[in-house]
This record gives sequence, C-alpha cells and structure tokens, in this order.
Amino acid sequence: MYNKRKRGLMKKSLILLVLVWLLVSCGNEEMEKENERVEDSSEEYSIFFSDDLLESKGFAVGDKVYIKADDLFGHMGYEALESANKAYRNGREMISFNREVVSKNDLVIDQYNDYLLIDNVLYINNKLVEKLLGVSVEIEGKNVRIEPISDWTKYPLIAHAMGNVGGKLATNSREAFYYSYQNGYRLFECDLILTSDQKLVARHDWSAERYKEFMQGDLKGALSLSEVKSKLIYNKYHALDFKDIALLMSEFRDVYLVTDTKELDFETVTLQFELITSIAKQVDESILDRIIPQFYTPGVYRTIHDIYPFRSYIFTLYLTDMKKEEIRDFALEHEVRVITMPYTLATKENVTFLKDNGLITYVHTLNGMMDVKQYLKMGIQGFYTDFILPSYFELEK
Repeated sequence: MYNKRKRGLMKKSLILLVLVWLLVSCGNEEMEKENERVEDSSEEYSIFFSDDLLESKGFAVGDKVYIKADDLFGHMGYEALESANKAYRNGREMISFNREVVSKNDLVIDQYNDYLLIDNVLYINNKLVEKLLGVSVEIEGKNVRIEPISDWTKYPLIAHAMGNVGGKLATNSREAFYYSYQNGYRLFECDLILTSDQKLVARHDWSAERYKEFMQGDLKGALSLSEVKSKLIYNKYHALDFKDIALLMSEFRDVYLVTDTKELDFETVTLQFELITSIAKQVDESILDRIIPQFYTPGVYRTIHDIYPFRSYIFTLYLTDMKKEEIRDFALEHEVRVITMPYTLATKENVTFLKDNGLITYVHTLNGMMDVKQYLKMGIQGFYTDFILPSYFELEK
C-alpha cells in the first residue's frame, strides 16, 4: 500500500515537472521569436521628448514602436532601482516590470507584456508609454514625439465621484479610484464635504438615505473624521479624506482632480479650500497644479482664487441662473476655459454659443454611448461618467 502511494506521488511529481518544463520552454520560444523579429527589424526611429532628442533609437515591431526604458525614464527624472525586476522611482511613484504584469505602486496597469527585455535591456512600446507616464506619443514618419499632457482637457472622460466600483456609484472611495485608474481614467471628479470636526472627506452628503444606501446604519448628519474612516461603504470600500487623495495624486503623477465642494457660503468655501491647499503643500505642493476647482458662482470663484490661484477652473452651471452671455463674459475675463453643465442645459444653442466664443464644454452625467455621440456631434468635448471606459469611448466615438 505504501509503495503504491509512493509510486502515485512520484508519477504526479513527474507530470508537474513536465508541465513546468513545457511552460518555460514555450515562454522561452516566444521570447526568442520576439527577439528574432526585433533583430530582423530595420526600422529605426528617432525619439524626441518635447524638443530633446534621446540618445537611443527606437525600433518597430509590427505596428508598435519600442523605446529604451532607461533613456526615457531617466529623461523624465526617474531613478532606476536595483531589484529582481526592472523598476523605476520618481518621488512616491514606482513603476515595476516583471514577466506577467506592469505595475505602478503595486497597482496592475498592463497584463499584455507590452515590453521587451533584450540582453537585460528593457524596451517599452508607445501604447504602454502613454498608459504609464501621462504623455501623448505621436509617430511621424521615422520620428517618435513624446509630449507631457499638460492640458487636462485632452481627456474626454471624467470619472464621476471617482467612478464606479463593483457596479456601485458615488462611493468616492479608494477602491473606485484604483478601479478607474486601472481602466484608463486620468481625470477624476470627487465630492468633498466637511466632517463634524471640520475635516475634509470624499462624500456626497450626510443624508439618512446615503447612510442606508451605503449600508452604514440608521444615521443622519455629519460624522467625525475617525467615524467616517471606521465605517466601510457597502461593507467593503474605504472612505478617503483629503490627505489620502493628496497622497494618491503624489503617487500617481498623471492624475488630475476636479473638486465638487458644493458650498456657496463663503465662510465654508474658505475653510474647504484652505484645507485643500494646506494639505497639498504638506504632502506634495506640485499636486496643486493638477487640482481643478469647480465653482458655482462668480463669488465662489473669487473666494477660491484669493486663497490660491489654481492653474485651471471649471465653471459649473447647475447652481447658477446666469444668462449665457454673462457666463461667457465672466469666463473670458477670468481666463476660465471650461464650462460644465447638466445635460438638460446642453442645448444646441447654448453649446454653439459657448464654443463659438472659444470655451470648452463638458456635460454631466452620461453613461450611454448613444447619448454621448449625440452631444459630440453638438460640439461637447467631454463627459462626466460612471461607467463609460476610456477604451470603449475611443473605440465607439
């Protein structure tokens, strides 16, 4: 009986060894085939980052161009790390590569191996460069031009309330941020509200209905920060305070944040944006360049701007009764380029008027591509959405 069991175990072990050998052999064969394709490629490309010519050449494999990672990351201020896998760090942001996945701060960004490792030199293709680094990559003849995306309006989709997670809306949660980022969003809208102890957290409201929806009990009214952080949303998602958000923006350097603070009372607005600016400066002052306050009236704009002169603002129309001519005049006078509105206000007349005056328009909140296509034809440039993924939008628009 013992010998029979022993023979059975030996047989299983042998089968496992054969399977492992086959997997490794197949992997090596695929890598060798890819390397042969690279060696056969005579297509060399000059790589430009803005106006700077990088030292190494790129090369084409199929319809993609591969770029030497050390040169590109080094030019962008990343430090190559000594580790078992290829990895690069810039401040709090770390990007790592192994055979299975590409990760940013342990968040999986790519599972399709859009990179090559040749003689221990890492090359990444143009599509992966865009995913990882918040840049645009254009191929013009034998030149590859890489440009930082400094204009956030190039992103047509805004993840509404950090986007959905598990089919749940408006959680403004850490998990929603991660899910949306992994799916290609780089522009996030977040509700921000004061707690009972005057801290800023990501939440839409303190209504009894919201507590019940989030499965947080029979409550109403504001909680303290510690109480908010102790209560999971739907029993599994984690609430964010503004310091958490600032840290995420520091770790993910291609993220832009659109604030929705909702308040019109100048004293409350002042406290909210004093907290935003002071926390940002404590964590990483550079993120202030990627925070985009929404304002609801000219008075709210002036209050925010007196606290800190943000680079970009959005004039959102759902709380104003101003006429379109007044909106245009205020926006142009104060160099506000973007107007957002509920779809009920996005008439052909309003959109055409704003566009003809050089203003960019976004609409909230849309979750169907048929509706989006109609507004694109009308001249709307961007959309707040819970569900439409950037990849699907690019495919279907």
